[in-house]
Amino acid sequence: VLGAAVARLQGGQLAAAFTGWRASAATHARLHASAKQVMTRLLHYTVHTAFATWVDTAAHWRQKRLMMGAAAARLHNATCAKAFATLREYAQRRAVARVNLGRAMQLLQHSLPS
Repeated sequence: VLGAAVARLQGGQLAAAFTGWRASAATHARLHASAKQVMTRLLHYTVHTAFATWVDTAAHWRQKRLMMGAAAARLHNATCAKAFATLREYAQRRAVARVNLGRAMQLLQHSLPS
């Protein structure tokens, strides 16, 4: 009888130790899963923040390039327009000079004795 009582007592202590270990292991697993979830969220937030910042910066520079492209196109168009205006003015002056030279030649021909 005494041996059976000691065996039951030892079995009860062993059972209590195993139950405590199992509860501690379950708590540790739950805390580990929670910490992993928090770390995953932080990592995703960090990646998202970096990516969102990159997207915003890329959109900003794309807008700047469009604005600068439009300004460069206007400048180029103004330069071309000025060049064509200068060419037109030169052609008009040449035409006037040609007409004046023609008139001068006619006057000289009429004023010189034949």
